[in-house]
Amino acid sequence: YSSCFDANGGVFETLLGPEDAVISDALNHASIIDGIRLSKAKRLRYANRDMADLETQLKAAGEARRKLIVTDGVFSM
Repeated sequence: YSSCFDANGGVFETLLGPEDAVISDALNHASIIDGIRLSKAKRLRYANRDMADLETQLKAAGEARRKLIVTDGVFSM
């Protein structure tokens, strides 16, 4: 990929299918959010730094084949 934005846009579609779930931090960078939208996985969001909400979303993901938690390294947007 020529940029991090492009990488974030392509990685989730490659890794996740319709039987998977991705649980995203509510404050993730726009490129991460866009990449998640391109995947066919079930999409869930948890409040930033709220582990109780993350646990709720993990339970809501149910019997997904894979459950991927995605958080940004530096919250810039």
